[in-house]
Amino acid sequence: MVEPLAILVLVVAGRDPGSMTAPLVGAMREAIASSVRVDVRSTAVMPDDDEALVVERSAHANVLVEVGGDEAGGRRVLLRVHSTQGRRWIEKRIDFDVVDAVEERGRALGYALATMLPSTKSDESEEPKPLPGPAPAPAPAPLARSLTQERGGRESVLSGSNRPVAVGSPEVAFDLLASVASGFDGIANAGGAGAFYWFIGSHVSLRLGMSVRAGEISAASASTLTVSEGAGVAWHPWRVSRGQRAGLSLRLDYLTVERFMTRYSASPDDPQGKHTSPPVSAVDAFVDGTYRLAAGTQIVLGLGIENAFGETKIEIGNNPVTSLPTLCIAGEAGLRVEF
Repeated sequence: MVEPLAILVLVVAGRDPGSMTAPLVGAMREAIASSVRVDVRSTAVMPDDDEALVVERSAHANVLVEVGGDEAGGRRVLLRVHSTQGRRWIEKRIDFDVVDAVEERGRALGYALATMLPSTKSDESEEPKPLPGPAPAPAPAPLARSLTQERGGRESVLSGSNRPVAVGSPEVAFDLLASVASGFDGIANAGGAGAFYWFIGSHVSLRLGMSVRAGEISAASASTLTVSEGAGVAWHPWRVSRGQRAGLSLRLDYLTVERFMTRYSASPDDPQGKHTSPPVSAVDAFVDGTYRLAAGTQIVLGLGIENAFGETKIEIGNNPVTSLPTLCIAGEAGLRVEF
């Protein structure tokens, strides 16, 4: 007797064209010789394993399929299947050629998923029926050569490399950080910072950032407020993924820095009580480490240097008092949210 399958397919939104989904489901139905119910849903970010199992149970499915991954210019796809029968995850990574049509990619993925699904027969000794091959096409999607390895009870079929892939890698991210900086002369300030990342590749992003830090200048008996705005590029050699909880990135930004100073003893109408420096150009270089707290959320710790191209002198009544450092050591800590 054939046991019906209830299959839930999660597809990363924006990474799988709609024209690929229909052939994928059609090939799965064609290849499985049983009654099957297929429910396809899109998701902004793939859930982690625990969250995925909750989704599987809430959908009353006995098989969960994840279609994600977007490396090599969108030509690499990672398939993951979890069955309530086998209670384990099976992974298979597939590479396509640039000339492969989207519909043929979908059909190839559907047939590959069919081979990963659990047997639907109650009699395990019965010989399974062979799966039909894909229909002839001008540009068939070749499956990459693979190697199989066992890791922590999970079967993983990888093509060429063991390096973890950021499955369904998000395209944008936001940082909310605490920020501190100190010059070598001991003048320090602290405050907050925020940043926006737009990933233009699997390991490269463009960055916009802003920070506001406050401090004191004892020599001038004054408080300061430093506002920095910048744009730059970041390289992420190791990104947080399902198989890798920690990540590392390097970034370089061009900044404009403006400083405001207020003397403690100044009266409201004292022209020397407040001072605003003209904006100066600066650059920074940071090393950021990340650690995944939950799906789409990471802890961020960063350490770097900031160098201004112009010196900011502090004068009171035309008398030089001190100057603000051009080179600072800076640190950041906070959260990153990816979408």
